This record gives sequence, structure tokens and C-alpha cells, in this order.
Amino acid sequence: MGIFYKEFGLKKILECEGTKSWEEIKVGDTVQLILNLEDYNLTGFKKQVGAFWDLKEDAKAVIGVIPEEEGKLIKDFLDMGWDEVFSAVISQNDSTKPLENRFKVAVYIERSLVSR
Repeated sequence: MGIFYKEFGLKKILECEGTKSWEEIKVGDTVQLILNLEDYNLTGFKKQVGAFWDLKEDAKAVIGVIPEEEGKLIKDFLDMGWDEVFSAVISQNDSTKPLENRFKVAVYIERSLVSR
């Protein structure tokens, strides 16, 4: 695990099909930060970073997006092809919260890149 960068609340849970897997997603599960959400049949998310959950073969989904303004730095790095700069884990899956506040991801900067 890298150096903690920031925690983000995921938005657009319904549009991204996060509700299909929310009982299976656990705190500590790894997610991948991705662009090109149109590849996952999500339109209108061109400027946002998605959290892609891939725990098992039959459970792959973009569960939400980092709000556009908050995720701008991450998007810029991903645009440059630097996918390995960040790692992310689910830091909250709270069923008592409203849907738009249910999931949070903690984003880390990988140490191997910091120590170069």
C-alpha cells in the first residue's frame, strides 16, 4: 500500500450499477481507477474517474465515480497513461447512509514511484 492521498465519496451509484454488487463489496476491497467509462456503457462521464470493482469473474462493475472537480488530478495522471501511480480501496460501504454517500474510496500514491 502506498502513501495515503485522499478519500473520496463515490457518486452516480445508480447510473454506474453499483447497486448490483453493494452487498458483496467489502471495506478493504481493491478497486481500479479508470477512465473511458463509455466502454462500460456509461455516457456523460467523460471527465470523471470511475471506481471499477473486479473481485470475481461474475462481479465486475463500475460502482461509482469520483466527483469531477475532486478527481481532476487523478484524471490528469490517468490521461497520461500513468495508471500505476494510484491504488484505491473501498473505505466505506455503509447501508445506513443515503445512496449517494454509501461508498467511499481511499486513494493512495504508490511508494515505488515516490521513492525513485
